[in-house]
Amino acid sequence: MVPTDFLTASQTLDFALRPAVVSTPTITIGANGVVRPSQITISVGQQVLFVNSHTAAHDVESDPHPVHTQCPAINIGLLAPGQSRLSAPLTIATTCGFHDHQQPLDTSLQGTIIVR
Repeated sequence: MVPTDFLTASQTLDFALRPAVVSTPTITIGANGVVRPSQITISVGQQVLFVNSHTAAHDVESDPHPVHTQCPAINIGLLAPGQSRLSAPLTIATTCGFHDHQQPLDTSLQGTIIVR
């Protein structure tokens, strides 16, 4: 019997490198209409997935309201109930605020993305 920590001449060993699974940072508007998490930190070059689990549509836009110029990469636009959408890659280390364009003063629909 051949010990299991040795290879025979007819066996091969696979040293293939596999990329690490990287999860996409996600911000969800919950069934209760509240953004969670309200603050996330991501790496330069990453994208953020926005998910609308609420029963109403939400218009996700970058601060400041109404011009949305702070971080155009997160100007997602209108998300229907059940819909999700990726931001563009955030390519500069900065802090980005976002809000619902239709309800800009509702703090439960505001958040911050820190890009490092």
